[in-house]
Amino acid sequence: MPATLGASNPAIRTLLLCDLVASTQFVERVGDRAAAELLARHDRFARELLSTFNGREIDKSDGFLLLFGRPIEAVRFAMAYRAKLRELGAAFDSAMTSRVGIHPGEVVLRENSPEDVARKVQHIPKEDYGI
Repeated sequence: MPATLGASNPAIRTLLLCDLVASTQFVERVGDRAAAELLARHDRFARELLSTFNGREIDKSDGFLLLFGRPIEAVRFAMAYRAKLRELGAAFDSAMTSRVGIHPGEVVLRENSPEDVARKVQHIPKEDYGI
């Protein structure tokens, strides 16, 4: 799915939302450093799977909002994602679970301008991470 500025014509696509269950409690349980490493690995494998199943990352939090051209690609991604998440949790002796929702329907694709992206993404100095 090529990215273009402006809006596209409406098209049938499939949205997938995955969200880690109880992520705040997970961080409290394993600690900040271990959680940061686990979440970095989570993001890396999710993005690897995304390219395998022809998806596109739309947004990111402790989970992802993803776009697929076909529902079967989203379903296959979800199955592989949950399996990889179980493996990751087992490797660190810490159960990790997620919720995954899939919605096929009509969407209009729009890309943010470079200026809007620059306003949203800002570098935060390391010393400012704490509360």
